[in-house]
Amino acid sequence: MDEMLSQTGLPAGLSVLCTYELYLYFSVIGVNFQRIPISTSSGTATGPLEMILELDSASFILLRDGMKAWMSSHRINAMQEDDVVSRQEKIVVQNQIDFSTPTGAAIMKKDGKDVVHIITSRENSFETKESISGGKVIRVAVEKAQLTVILTATVVDTYGKNIIPLD
Repeated sequence: MDEMLSQTGLPAGLSVLCTYELYLYFSVIGVNFQRIPISTSSGTATGPLEMILELDSASFILLRDGMKAWMSSHRINAMQEDDVVSRQEKIVVQNQIDFSTPTGAAIMKKDGKDVVHIITSRENSFETKESISGGKVIRVAVEKAQLTVILTATVVDTYGKNIIPLD
């Protein structure tokens, strides 16, 4: 099976592309985190595809030194810290209420420390298929694994029935 083709997991494709030095990093939603060496002049692959970790990720951020990545995970409502070199992962934050369906991530520094911002989609009732909470922007202080909800967005459900106001 071609490693770039769809594998078991969610029926989706690549979610994030990121370059660092001579590598192109990417995640396949719900399946894995990979990289491939590339030529910086031509953009073509210069070596084989490398599997870093097999895990469920929706989005990731690669640190500027290329040693770690932080990933948001839909299925387990979590943010994971991934060591690119040792290929180990650990859950930094897991929260079924505030961290429901994380979809995107960005990193910044606050007081000299890494802070990750995660965007979540709205939370839906499995029984009624209606929205029960809005999407959120969440700040995670990585060293403390401390989660802070910054903003809850207004959401209209798929059918335009319910409007979930800003909390």
